[in-house]
Amino acid sequence: MNAPSVYQTIDLWTPEQCEIVKRVALEGEAHEATVQQDGQSGARSDIRSATRWFIDGAHHPELVGELWHACRRYNIWGVDIDQLPGIEVIRYLPGDFYTRHTDWGGTYTRRKISATVQLSDPKDYEGGEVNLHIGPEDDQASQIQRAATMWPSWTLHSVNPVTKGERWCAVGWVLGPLFR
Repeated sequence: MNAPSVYQTIDLWTPEQCEIVKRVALEGEAHEATVQQDGQSGARSDIRSATRWFIDGAHHPELVGELWHACRRYNIWGVDIDQLPGIEVIRYLPGDFYTRHTDWGGTYTRRKISATVQLSDPKDYEGGEVNLHIGPEDDQASQIQRAATMWPSWTLHSVNPVTKGERWCAVGWVLGPLFR
């Protein structure tokens, strides 16, 4: 289901561009995935497990800009947005996951739209589904390589554990002025 009032899915990059995003990420420094909780940032292996790299939009506008333009074009929620500073590239290995969470709140009150772009070919891994908890039945983001799925940042979502292979994705959080 692509519940248009809740989330949008589009084709963003080609498979070749997905590989470029992974290569650019690997040129940078890898970081353990962290969480924000009670104003503190840190590793919590019971909540999230993955490796991540940051790609700054100022240094790679050709990559970040395409996602920014897509989020502006498909902002079906009509929220005020003004920037996408960068993207985070995430690698999930077997056993890696992220429990139910939102991308909004606490220190992240300017986040308006969350987006994930599937960088891996779905034949390269098992598990790792992104679940959108939007009603009585969970919905899943597209696993098609190059697909970008966008939703309001306050939407509850999770990532199932990867059971085989590697799942790569790029995520971004579009910012806007504080809600009034």
